[in-house]
Amino acid sequence: MERLRNDPTFRERVRAAVETVKVPYRIYMGAAQPGPGEPLYTPYDRDIVEGWNTWSDLLCPGCGQPRDQAWSRDEDYRWKGELKLCRPCEALDEVWADHLKKADSNTEVATHGMKRVANRGDKRDPLHRS
Repeated sequence: MERLRNDPTFRERVRAAVETVKVPYRIYMGAAQPGPGEPLYTPYDRDIVEGWNTWSDLLCPGCGQPRDQAWSRDEDYRWKGELKLCRPCEALDEVWADHLKKADSNTEVATHGMKRVANRGDKRDPLHRS
């Protein structure tokens, strides 16, 4: 647990193994797959997963910082907020707000299965859909 707190490289590798790739940490780091009849997760791998779960439970759901630091009045001096505006997210929020306004006006508006997708809206954008 202490290594998860203090070593950002280790923390990112564990996150990638546990949440993104969803393989045991030692396999993510290059170990061979176990042979037939051998367990996929060793006790070491289980300790890593359990440590990650415990670590994740200790984070503020809003900012992702450790709660013992983020929620402590003793730590007020350390935090500075900064607002970053992502233009594609802003455009998606506007489209979504317009969509919800239509729903509020008692017109039938589909919301199930919708996915928010951002693109630049021009031919230079490889994601452009016309």
